[in-house]
Amino acid sequence: MAIIGIGGLGMLGVQYAKAMGMKVIAIDNRQEGIDLANSVPSHLRPDQTFLIDSEDAKKKCSEELSNGFYDSNPGVDRVVITTEQQELPAFASAFTRKGGVLVDVGLPSDNKLVISPFDLSFKELTLRGRLICTPEETKSMLDLHAKNGCKTHVEKTYPLEKINDLIEHYKSSSLKGRLCVTF
Repeated sequence: MAIIGIGGLGMLGVQYAKAMGMKVIAIDNRQEGIDLANSVPSHLRPDQTFLIDSEDAKKKCSEELSNGFYDSNPGVDRVVITTEQQELPAFASAFTRKGGVLVDVGLPSDNKLVISPFDLSFKELTLRGRLICTPEETKSMLDLHAKNGCKTHVEKTYPLEKINDLIEHYKSSSLKGRLCVTF
């Protein structure tokens, strides 16, 4: 499983996938994200990381992941996108293997999902989204979190009166983990 976007959600995704026994690749365009993925207990760290901070780095990542893992039908089984950059579904579909699953929970802010129709059709990809989970799924997730010693990184808390400062902080490329509002 590849997880693109290692912030508050991506960090949890890496740990949960590792706790479920998956091989995990963490991908981010910021060194802060890669550092965050590697800051957790060793049994929950990604097996591989890619810093895609340039077009060359993105191309190298895509080529390496497209050609790996299986002799026939190479590529990544599942990709989860946890950030809102519009071009990421197309980037991810390039290295998702035939019959693979692409989940975009990052919800691009411009409401446009861009994906290669060639990859979608000829690779027979399944495209999914997810917004919330059931109470039962939430309990299962919290149990997995506690049982495996997963970590959550809260970078800073803001009182409700400082919500505009939180929004500015959220937009910062150096953001690591979660921002929280206190009431």
